[in-house]
Amino acid sequence: MRNTLLFNDFIKTALRIFGLYIAFFLCRIFFYFYNINDLGAISLENVWRLLHGSLVFDSASIFYINLPFLLLSLLPLPFKSSKGYRILLWSFFLIVNGIGLIINIADIFYYPFKLARIASDDLHFFTEEGIGSILGYSILDYWYALPFFLSLICWLLFVLYKTEKITATPFKKVSYYFIYVFFIAATAGVSIVLIRGGVSKATFPMQMSDASFYASPKQASLVLSNPFCLIRTIKKETNFPTYYDETELNRIYRPQQAPVKDPAVQLPDSTNVVLLILESFGSGHSSFLSKPDVAGSNNHTPFLDSLYHEGLVFTNAFQNGIRSMDALPAIWGSIPSFKSEFLSLPYSIAAFRTLPTSLQEMGYFTAFLHGATRKTMSFVAFSELCGVDHFYMLEEYEKERGKEDYNGYWGIHDDKFLDYTADKLNTFPQPFFATIFTLSSHHPNVIPQEYEQQFKEGSQPIHRAIEYSDFSLRLFFDKIKHEPWYKNTLFILTADHGSRGEAAKFQSSPYNYAVPIFFYYPGNKELLKGEMDGIAQHIDIFPTILNMLGYPRPHFGFGNDLLNTSSNERFAFHYFGNGYNCLTDDRLYLFNEKEVTGIYAYKDDPLLTQNLLPEGEEMPPLLLEQLKARLQQYGEHLHRRDYLPH
Repeated sequence: MRNTLLFNDFIKTALRIFGLYIAFFLCRIFFYFYNINDLGAISLENVWRLLHGSLVFDSASIFYINLPFLLLSLLPLPFKSSKGYRILLWSFFLIVNGIGLIINIADIFYYPFKLARIASDDLHFFTEEGIGSILGYSILDYWYALPFFLSLICWLLFVLYKTEKITATPFKKVSYYFIYVFFIAATAGVSIVLIRGGVSKATFPMQMSDASFYASPKQASLVLSNPFCLIRTIKKETNFPTYYDETELNRIYRPQQAPVKDPAVQLPDSTNVVLLILESFGSGHSSFLSKPDVAGSNNHTPFLDSLYHEGLVFTNAFQNGIRSMDALPAIWGSIPSFKSEFLSLPYSIAAFRTLPTSLQEMGYFTAFLHGATRKTMSFVAFSELCGVDHFYMLEEYEKERGKEDYNGYWGIHDDKFLDYTADKLNTFPQPFFATIFTLSSHHPNVIPQEYEQQFKEGSQPIHRAIEYSDFSLRLFFDKIKHEPWYKNTLFILTADHGSRGEAAKFQSSPYNYAVPIFFYYPGNKELLKGEMDGIAQHIDIFPTILNMLGYPRPHFGFGNDLLNTSSNERFAFHYFGNGYNCLTDDRLYLFNEKEVTGIYAYKDDPLLTQNLLPEGEEMPPLLLEQLKARLQQYGEHLHRRDYLPH
């Protein structure tokens, strides 16, 4: 009897994939009960979130490793019914999913030692001497894992996949090819969605830190799934050189600071804090910050340029990462991103005491407001790790104000979302800490139709969107400046990262990493006012705010108080692809982890035309020592997942 095309190929393939979900879920059940003391009890109200997250991450794991199998199973090949081809498919299915299940089972017993899922950085374990003996003893110690694994293999072999003889499908009929094309396209679409973790245009491929979206930090590993964790961390460079022994390293530098008893600026108790992170607002777009030779050039932020005269602006400030997702760890936690985005690393699932956490301890209401979806850039996932109380995202906006203001790509237009934000701030109990992240000045730089004629195209596509977002900020401040809480609020404005400005120096390192850092306190404009040309960076914002507010405990972080001008360790550093930029007030040092490769007087020579290294200039030994110590401490804290003060 001739089997139908749909039953032979698509239905059976779908049933086999469904069976894998069962096998992966059984591994998760085993994982939980074996590690229940570390993971804690599951409350009834969290069951659905945990199941949802588990399904999302298992889907990514299953479809990552089974994409070749799906392709080979569904292609309308004339020799599909041959014995050799069927054995090939059967072998591939068994091997790749057997490996996936082995990793998941290994997770069960490895977790208590690492308190995290196996990731690519753990593969170095297999290069250790005596690995054969270690694995042998492990198998003996955890002997009960073997029958569990064999049971799952039998499930794959005898239940999910049967290699019975099938009759050839009549591929000579044109209609069958059309059906195949349709279902292959549908399968490809579903696979992409499941691997990415969503359908939104703003959804990037999931990171391990996104587990916090579905679970508390303590139970985040429960929803994660391998091989997802391995695949998503491959080529995530996390190795950092060792320069000093532990004693010497801690003598030179430790990423921990004690509270300052007499800070340079002391704000009144219960001062509200509003942090504005402006998408792509590099310093090169500001006439005030770029100081162009031609009057009016780069004048794309007229409102901000006017506001800079009312507060304290750091005119030589830089970012500590590359992408938008690097901004929150740097600004909130004083943790930079080197080589790979911090939030994309397995080490980002840990305990933190960040700006939201610290201010919560002081009685602050905390909120994060961003016009994109909750899954965008791992913002909400990291915010939950940091203990943020309340979120106002695209979902909340559309629930209250409808879907008309969606820009078609990332989220809600800035003027609309900032108006919504102003209304929300009026409802927050004081003192509050609110982080607002704009989005309109992001490719493809869409602005509302009603402003199409008001903002013209500039020399770069982003210019019109920058001007529109700057205009939206003007509307925002105009709306809130008469509110009773306004004068009791510290505003901090910065950009998540730079973007190429019109001037040549802003189109290459180091100035393409230049961002504004601006403090504005309308309650006493003389307290924070003027320009500071000393070096500044994102990771300095966290300790500066804590000291201004009188936070009484030590804090972890790699930054310095920007207002403590007596510090002799002041320099900015970031990774640029081939090494590190280390910037002081007047010099740029290029360091490749082994040696200094370039020295430039970047303020006088912004295009970096003259390397001073061949002329005999050297990097000060104490500065090089401090840079090396920071890089080593960063790597060691990363691998220990240690971001708390001791």
